[in-house]
Amino acid sequence: MDIRRPLPPRPPREKLLASLAVLRRPQTPADLALPELSQAHTPHAGFQPLLGTPDRALVRRATTAPWGAKVFLVPFRPLGASRFPQGWTAYAPLHTRLARGESITVFGGPGGRGESLTGLTAQDIIQGKAIIDEAGTGRARRAIRFLVVVPDGVGKVSVVFARGPIQRPNRTEEQLLFDERTPRGNVVAFQETGAKPAKPWLMTWETRSGRVLRHFPLPASLG
Repeated sequence: MDIRRPLPPRPPREKLLASLAVLRRPQTPADLALPELSQAHTPHAGFQPLLGTPDRALVRRATTAPWGAKVFLVPFRPLGASRFPQGWTAYAPLHTRLARGESITVFGGPGGRGESLTGLTAQDIIQGKAIIDEAGTGRARRAIRFLVVVPDGVGKVSVVFARGPIQRPNRTEEQLLFDERTPRGNVVAFQETGAKPAKPWLMTWETRSGRVLRHFPLPASLG
């Protein structure tokens, strides 16, 4: 798959399968170990109506982050209009979910943590938008932690950290480079302990042979 080109027309579920090899491997019991899955039909905070219903056949445990969190990719089918909970029918995100079709939510924190109520489509992932802030708490509050879901073909992810004001690429006071050479389960987990007030600000995707695929600015709120 050439991630530099738009995805061809096909259903959202097929686009996810074509973009993420982790979804195409056989499912194992470990993939269904996310505690929230056993409570998916109860009012658990992890499975709110905005997310839809989990596509259990595609749930995968992608990796374990350096801080010990087990990272799960959970595709959700959006609720049909007839299944919107009473009082929610005019709520815009529900209609947005319905229009976007099946998408993925990332659970990466202790016991699972939903990345977004709108979910991530295959196109979001290819455009570098699948970034999940997992900032530390307690003793880890000075750590910078985040997850990135990457499509097939990305063999290395680099992130530039800047100390001091971020102006232009050649005007930062200091740059720290962190590399993840082999994304596992289409997920890269970054951790820089004691790095604040450094700011992650630029991400680069490369092939395993070192060919640059894309550069992405990172959200200003990250870290």
